[in-house]
Amino acid sequence: MESGLTQSELRWIRHCLEATAVLLAIQSFHLGLKNSSICVLIDNTTAVSYINNMGGTHFENAMG
Repeated sequence: MESGLTQSELRWIRHCLEATAVLLAIQSFHLGLKNSSICVLIDNTTAVSYINNMGGTHFENAMG
């Protein structure tokens, strides 16, 4: 199936989807997370880096 997207664009989409999944999971449990630490286990190293750095512009570099 041809999507018309480059490999770089597809990789970017995967990073965004994984980071969004983490965000949604945390948001669904946010009331029980007050004054808590959480451990997120994902295999997407770009998403892990982005989360560990609490956001930032590093995600934009994933397309390059």
